[in-house]
Amino acid sequence: MVQSAVFGYLIGSIPFGVLLASLRGVRLQEVGSGNIGATNVNRALGPAAGLLVLLLDAGKGAVAALIGLSLVGPWGFVLGGLGAGIGHAYPFTLRFHGGKVVAVSLGVLLLTSPLAALVAVLVFLGMLLATRIVSSSALLGATAALVTLLVLPASTPSRILVLGLWLLMLIRHAPNIQRLLAHQEPRLTVRR
Repeated sequence: MVQSAVFGYLIGSIPFGVLLASLRGVRLQEVGSGNIGATNVNRALGPAAGLLVLLLDAGKGAVAALIGLSLVGPWGFVLGGLGAGIGHAYPFTLRFHGGKVVAVSLGVLLLTSPLAALVAVLVFLGMLLATRIVSSSALLGATAALVTLLVLPASTPSRILVLGLWLLMLIRHAPNIQRLLAHQEPRLTVRR
């Protein structure tokens, strides 16, 4: 079971946003929010690059969970998915300064419960259209996914995995939550 978490962590530690930005001569951590995820890539390089990083980060969450599943079974799926989330949030490749775990969580959620993933995306998009604030939209979408999994029939490992990723997202969004409470969180702008 330990190898599922280790593989997950190593896969999660691949900083796709930083790698893509560096190919364009941009130090992502010095642009916008300094975050390594799709939202900041969108700010730095535009929406196409942001979408690519979203897909790559979601993919690494899904791949890590599937490797864990193949190694150990359902609990390996949990450890692989959580490992990927922790690796993305605290990657050894970036001195443990990583991302917010939103896209990685989406990739895992798509495998765990496509319905909960759909709910998360719809809530995220609705909130984003209403507020243009990515952090609150992501947190509300993740909360909606968790509630969906708790209400609908789901396995215990799936619920534990999604709960763990949700808690990790809350921890990583602590500065955003403080800015939201102070009405200082920036709104999304689209670079053309």
